[in-house]
Parts: sequence; C-alpha cells; structure tokens
Amino acid sequence: MLFIFPKPGDCEESSKIMSQLSHKTQLVITGCFQEVVKIATARRYHLIAFLTFDDAFPASWYVHELVTNHSPTMILTKVRESHIQLVNDWMQRMAPCPECVEEHSLFDESLKYIDQNLCETDLSLQTVSDHIFVSKYHYSRVFQKKTGVGFKEYIMSRRIEKAKKLLIKGESVTNVCYSVGYNDLTHFSRIFKRLVGISPSAYRKTIFEPAPSLPMSIPSKAYTG
Repeated sequence: MLFIFPKPGDCEESSKIMSQLSHKTQLVITGCFQEVVKIATARRYHLIAFLTFDDAFPASWYVHELVTNHSPTMILTKVRESHIQLVNDWMQRMAPCPECVEEHSLFDESLKYIDQNLCETDLSLQTVSDHIFVSKYHYSRVFQKKTGVGFKEYIMSRRIEKAKKLLIKGESVTNVCYSVGYNDLTHFSRIFKRLVGISPSAYRKTIFEPAPSLPMSIPSKAYTG
C-alpha cells in the first residue's frame, strides 16, 4: 500500500502522526507532484492513499488525475491522528492471519505432491497428510473445504482423466489400469464406468472402431411401360 503526503508545514506534529502509520505501508513525503506521478504509476498497488494535513492539496497537485483503474485510490484531507488509527485498524483486519497463510502454503504443497505421485499405487490420504505433517482427519476437512470434493473422489477423477488420454493414444486397457495407479483391473473398470458412463474397453472401441456404415440404397429404374 502506498501512502503519499505533500511535504507538511508543521513538521513536528505531522511527523508524529505519520510515524504511527503501519510499517506495512510505503510512505512517500514529497513536494514534487511529478515524482508522485512517477511513483504512483510505476506499478499496481493494493491501495494508493493521497493524504494531507491541510484543507486541500497544493494547487500544483492534480491528484484526481491519478484516480484511475490502475490502482484503488483514496483521497483524504485534514488528516488527524484518529484517521491514521482507523487506517491501521482497517489494514490489520484485511491482512490474512499467519495460520491461514501457513495452511494455504501447506495445501499448495500437498497438491504438488499429489501431482508428482498421482499414479503411485500407495498414494493415499495418509501419505499426503504425512508429507505435510498434519493429521489425515484435519487434511481431509481442509481438502473438502478448498476443493469442494472429497480426497478419494478427487484422486479417482484425476486418474480417470489420465486414463482416458492414454486410451485415446491407443494403450491397452490393462496397461492403462496399471499406468494410472490401480493394480486391480476389475476395480479400475468399475470406477471408470461410474465416472465416464461406459467401460474402458467400450470407451476405447468408440475411438478406434469405425461406426458401421449404412447400406446404400439403390435407386429403382424408372418404369417406362
């Protein structure tokens, strides 16, 4: 977040108020509007706040010209200590809690682990939760919350999607079964049919066996009498 102040007149009082701004902000104090333009348009910010302790900004500061879609913008005049406290409170509420950040990071790590081990026969809720050092019950709840589906359904769906691609490439049903992490052909076929609607062998036939051609109709000769 970028906070921009024109260089204030009463340095002691204004400096005291500005020092109370959260350390999470980038603070710019300048008398040059061209410098403001350069900084404010250099990149996108979560928020740009133009603040002044006076009733208005300097006449040379055309701050409304910087209110664009580039970054969310706030303009505030006659800033007092209470305003800074409100801004700090707002930023604190908006900041994600450390526990949430850590949980999100661990969940991303678990998805990477699943991607790397999707076709391993021993991939399970237990092995994934062990990888990120959480209980499988906690991980199961987090997984359901973040993906909207259960862990087993997610793995089955991912594996069957991969199986379909292998079948399209011409792989045999047996080879595909073992390639996507199953060691029981009957179990694989049952899951495939539940998710796709037809068995893997039938799915393969729809790709490689041409549809039966319709018999050609032979036009009858015109009766001439």
